[in-house]
Amino acid sequence: MIRLGYVAMTLNLKDASPSKTATVATYNKIEDPEGKKYRLEKLTRANLQNILRILRYNLAHDIYGHG
Repeated sequence: MIRLGYVAMTLNLKDASPSKTATVATYNKIEDPEGKKYRLEKLTRANLQNILRILRYNLAHDIYGHG
């Protein structure tokens, strides 16, 4: 299993969750292999776009992680 994500979220960006998911049950209900692929690509694209939005927001507001 591959998990990508960002450990911080901002409350100041609307609809910016970087952790949209699909349950196995929902995924298994999709019969068409291309439909399954499309669903995963759509979720992955949305998560990556939201991570970029959050990173850009953090950069613009001088918010940096320390680790």
